[in-house]
Amino acid sequence: MGRILLLYFSGVGNTKRIAENMYFVLKQTYEIDIYSIEKLPANFDIEKYDKLMIGSSTIHSEPAKPMKQYLEGIDKLSKPIPAFLFITCGLYSENTLRVFSRYCLDKNMIPVMHSAYRCSATDGVLLAPGIRRFWHDEKNLERRIQHDIKKFIKLNSLQPEIPHYKWYGILNFPNKWLGKHMRFKIYLHNRKCIKCGKCIKNCPMNAMDKTGDGYPEIDRSICINCYRCIHHCPKKALSLFSKKTPKKTLH
Repeated sequence: MGRILLLYFSGVGNTKRIAENMYFVLKQTYEIDIYSIEKLPANFDIEKYDKLMIGSSTIHSEPAKPMKQYLEGIDKLSKPIPAFLFITCGLYSENTLRVFSRYCLDKNMIPVMHSAYRCSATDGVLLAPGIRRFWHDEKNLERRIQHDIKKFIKLNSLQPEIPHYKWYGILNFPNKWLGKHMRFKIYLHNRKCIKCGKCIKNCPMNAMDKTGDGYPEIDRSICINCYRCIHHCPKKALSLFSKKTPKKTLH
């Protein structure tokens, strides 16, 4: 077994958690590196690896925009490398893995295996915190991950496995369209904000900046609704509701 690369983009943290779980299991036996696409070294060489594990969060029934931009921006590999694609989603993945597979296949990252893991819904816990399902991962998640890892390691194939189109994607189109075109306003509660700049520094789209008085300001035309800023604010100074701050958030 050669070297393995575990590459991911995570919004609030679900995909990072899954990727790190995989890494800690595999590093006991295999030579493996793990990177977020946001922290890749300069001139990073993917072609030195023999197998790829690539993960992304799901936003509006597609891989997250930073992952798509990353894949669009790299050169096509000179050799095919087998890849295990995985995504995290709040309720269901729709056709996210199919879209993800097409992006990777275009770059000679051959999707030989794929999985979707249902985790706590990062938008659901903000919009409908009373629905308990939004706060929990699927049952037996770690067992599924262990099973998938073992299967991928044993797999010796370069035959692409593209997920079939899911018909209910048509029914979800209005919701998907609204999600892409409607922007929930993110409110800042000045009395809570300590101007630490954590939300600005950690925004994956660089959609936040400081105003003249030091408070964060969001460019909603760039924001992808990952809500990392809300969930990771140390003082819970950001929310989707003008009169409330979140009682609890995901970390």
